[in-house]
Amino acid sequence: MNKKKLKEYKNLFLQKRKEIIEKSLRSEEDTPDMDGDEIDEIQGKILLDIVNSLSQRDTAMLNKIEAALKRIEDGSFGVCEECGCDITESRLKARPEASLCIDCAENMENLKKQFG
Repeated sequence: MNKKKLKEYKNLFLQKRKEIIEKSLRSEEDTPDMDGDEIDEIQGKILLDIVNSLSQRDTAMLNKIEAALKRIEDGSFGVCEECGCDITESRLKARPEASLCIDCAENMENLKKQFG
């Protein structure tokens, strides 16, 4: 992959990382109010569960972004971690953080379905 494309992906990852961190900081400020009657408390707990779930997804995405940035730095970005083939440009456009080519990703998904 040429340096210009790598720089574009790096900038994309840095921007995504910034957005996730900013969103996380905003959600900490918007902690649900759990004071009040039993219904308010239940609604607060439901909202807190949703926030925590989003936070887990954000954390997972941050980990993927950091791994992708590391691959850019070490020169392995765009190369499948499983088979060593190039990851197609269309896959990287759809999922820039992808570390597997589509065939290996599908095989991995099938194994997960098979073995839980």
